[in-house]
Amino acid sequence: MLIVDDPEEIKAREANFKRQLVTFIKNYDQLWKGFLNELLARYEELKKCDVHNVSNIELLEHVESFISKPGAPCCNGLGQAAKRSGLHSRSG
Repeated sequence: MLIVDDPEEIKAREANFKRQLVTFIKNYDQLWKGFLNELLARYEELKKCDVHNVSNIELLEHVESFISKPGAPCCNGLGQAAKRSGLHSRSG
């Protein structure tokens, strides 16, 4: 964890945080639709596995390949919708 104690840096970070939060709130419906579409697409992909006719190892491999894809929510907390929105920026 980085503790910022420079007053100018704190001020700049506060302004950036507020700007991003306001953008998030104003565009929430659109962002949610993007997240929902992405989640449903991922779920459809996950369901492609015939869970009744694969070994435990094959099932594990299928799940691991699903969650290890770029943008998988469990891997980095951000789906493609968040990345497209620009809200994932770590600056400030």
